[in-house]
Amino acid sequence: MSSIKKTIGKTSATKCNAIDFIKNSNIFENERYSWITPLISKVLDDSLAGNDVQSLVSSLFPKKEDIEPQPEGSGGVSVWENESEEESEESLNIKKITSIEEVKNIGLLDIDTPFELKDGLNIFYGRNGAGKSSIYRSLCKVLGKEQNVYSNVSSEDESSSCNIKVEDAEGNSTKLEWNTDDDNDEIRAMIFDSSISNFIVEQDQINEFKMAHLKMEYFSFLHNLYEKIEDEVRKEIDSIQDSSSKIESVLYENVPSIFSDEITKELASEFSFTKEEAEKLAGYEHQLKTLATNSFEATKRNLDNVIDDIDNVIQTFGIEEKDEDGNNNITLYYTKDYLEEVNKKILTYNALKAAFQDSGKNKIAKLLPEDWINNRLWEDFISSSVDFVNSLDNEETTEKYTEESCAYCHQPLHTEEAKMLVRAYQELHNEHREKLDNALDELLKISDLFQECIDDLDTLVEKNKKIEAEFSTIDHKDKIKSKIGTVKNVFLGYKKSLDEQKEIEVDDADIGAIQTLWEEYVLLADKFDSKSTMIEKITSNKEAQILDYERKAAPLRKKKVLFENKKSIIAHLDLKETLLSLGERLGDLTAIKQATSTLKTSFSREAPLREFKEYLEKEYENLSFTPNETWNIKHNTRGDINRRVYNIGDRRLAEIFSEGERKLHALADFFAQCELNQYDGVYIFDDPVNSLDEGNIEIVAERILKLVDEGTQVIIFTHNLVFLNSLIDTEKEKVNNVLGTSNQVILESETLIGDKQKLKKRLEKIDSRMSQFSNRDEDSISEYDLKNVYDLMSGYLEDYVELVYFRNIINRFRPNIRMHSLENLKTLDLNIVDPLMKLYKKTSRNGSRHSQPDGIKKPQYKELVEDVSSLKTQFPY
Repeated sequence: MSSIKKTIGKTSATKCNAIDFIKNSNIFENERYSWITPLISKVLDDSLAGNDVQSLVSSLFPKKEDIEPQPEGSGGVSVWENESEEESEESLNIKKITSIEEVKNIGLLDIDTPFELKDGLNIFYGRNGAGKSSIYRSLCKVLGKEQNVYSNVSSEDESSSCNIKVEDAEGNSTKLEWNTDDDNDEIRAMIFDSSISNFIVEQDQINEFKMAHLKMEYFSFLHNLYEKIEDEVRKEIDSIQDSSSKIESVLYENVPSIFSDEITKELASEFSFTKEEAEKLAGYEHQLKTLATNSFEATKRNLDNVIDDIDNVIQTFGIEEKDEDGNNNITLYYTKDYLEEVNKKILTYNALKAAFQDSGKNKIAKLLPEDWINNRLWEDFISSSVDFVNSLDNEETTEKYTEESCAYCHQPLHTEEAKMLVRAYQELHNEHREKLDNALDELLKISDLFQECIDDLDTLVEKNKKIEAEFSTIDHKDKIKSKIGTVKNVFLGYKKSLDEQKEIEVDDADIGAIQTLWEEYVLLADKFDSKSTMIEKITSNKEAQILDYERKAAPLRKKKVLFENKKSIIAHLDLKETLLSLGERLGDLTAIKQATSTLKTSFSREAPLREFKEYLEKEYENLSFTPNETWNIKHNTRGDINRRVYNIGDRRLAEIFSEGERKLHALADFFAQCELNQYDGVYIFDDPVNSLDEGNIEIVAERILKLVDEGTQVIIFTHNLVFLNSLIDTEKEKVNNVLGTSNQVILESETLIGDKQKLKKRLEKIDSRMSQFSNRDEDSISEYDLKNVYDLMSGYLEDYVELVYFRNIINRFRPNIRMHSLENLKTLDLNIVDPLMKLYKKTSRNGSRHSQPDGIKKPQYKELVEDVSSLKTQFPY
């Protein structure tokens, strides 16, 4: 017994009993399904054995002995076998995100080295606008969640990307990647942010619950049963079809008419063929055999093949024209007049080419070295350049490559002579090139015709053997005298002259050789056509006789073959009848599967909502939230989608709840669904306590920490200090600190908020930037680079006042004064206030963290060097 079946016994007691739901339905009371009803009862009683399926199916076919038996050992198939991999396959279920491997150009965020995440709680803390949303949205995008992601507005590159490394419950590590325009498949990970919170309150939610604990699995068991029965029925169909195909292959060959005629078993049982009918058919067959021994047909076929070969030769060298009477005649195409016309085309092409070259020399002679003008390589080079420029659609770009830059090397055209050269070639190209190209196209077409003649002459030797083999039929004794090789050489010479644009040498002997070949094949064609026509007249009466005998023999042949295959025909009809019955059983299964699916849908809409409501009320209790007593939840189905609808009286929650109540309800709904579905993967929260007061913030923090205690990875993005201090002890526990500057997001891993280590890191960043500047030319250091360092200095001074000067008594990261450290103020030095404020104001004025008035002086590198030195000398941490 598989683990699936054991599950039934463990979940027998439940408020939503699927067995009762199924038994109370009437879908199995239909008499049409009486053959399957006993099996349904066994499924619901947990007592079905695999062989019961096969024995039921086998009992449906009383004529099974007429069908070839299945191989021994096929046995039964248990209905409790596990589902196929395809049925049980789900999307990747990640257990944790181990690292953010890389982020490129998402807002101001760029991560180029892996950023490790812990198994339990991971907090990303930073002020509003620091860049937390860029990190959050990057994770959402790569996990296939709906989020808008934008590239850095200051960058021309609009492409963004993110890839992370994740691990599943078995410890298998996988990399997930997202790039701009990708639409990743959604990965199972639970996320919660303000937009999701509003959506949960304002919209009806789709009920997506796992139902195993509600005995939803019984519907799967029934479906599995139907599949197994269907498999067994199909096996029977396959077995019958194997036997049927063997019979059909014989019948298709011997009696194909039975597959189009309406023949019943009653009609087939009466098939007969008498002795008299057999003798009459034998007489017809004898007459047909006698007529078939005449060989005129074979002779006619051979003559027609020879005529086709000769016609191919004639058509290759001839042209079809109408005579005075309007009849079509083929005359020799390659005559002396034709060749003289070809020579005129060659002369025309050469004249155009000379005009092109001469006019070019006149225009560009003074602009080029003398030995360049007649160089073909130079002409090809500049012509390609002109072709490229002319192909450009943009008039402004075309002008650029004729007036400003070279089209090949993009170097500026410094001299007027260079520009004149480009323009001269372009004018020359536009004036003559089209005519020259058209003339060349005509020559190429004629060259192709010559090549076609050459190719056909190559095949003519073999064709002549077939033609001469039939000479005895037309009483022709002389061999074919045409000199094929001579004519081929003539056309090779013509093609060579044409390809070199030289005049063809028109020789009367060559024309005569072509004429002789042509006339010889025309004469042969006439003789073969005459002989073929004569044979056709002789055989016309014979065909009429054969048709008459065939007409008389056809019904007797059919009757004979039906009688000889009588037994096979009846067996075929029996198998056909059985296959029809099995097809009806498959129809029954389809109908009952649809009915069970309808029942499952009805159950899934009612039962899970009751279960979910219990989880929701528990989450309300966890969050110390008590809604109005008229609060209600019900389901609403449109099409195939089932949703849960919340109401308070006749109003929607969004109309009644305050901002804080809306947030608590959304969190409760979120946690209830996760609990019902027994989700144990990654949770990601983006500022989940917005609009909550301090007391509720602490309650939400406790609920989230419960997830961490259960061994779940939780990732939180927040700027809320009360929430942060409710989650961790900021003096002892570290966070991932997110800092935003004017042109980048700085991500500090595992940082103690309020610790002097923060000052050290800031100073290290300042030193690193200054070291980079020292290796660069001063003019290459941008205003933004300088402002970025002043921003770091400004933040350093703020932390210095908090951590060093006030001894961490008043801390931005805690709501209360640390009284036990108050006595540290005795050593307060008021003399450093003036120089500190002077430097702080300067960093604010020269940085980007604060808005500046118009006309403010830009920061200078030399001044920055002095200010950094003052910072490190006067205010060390």
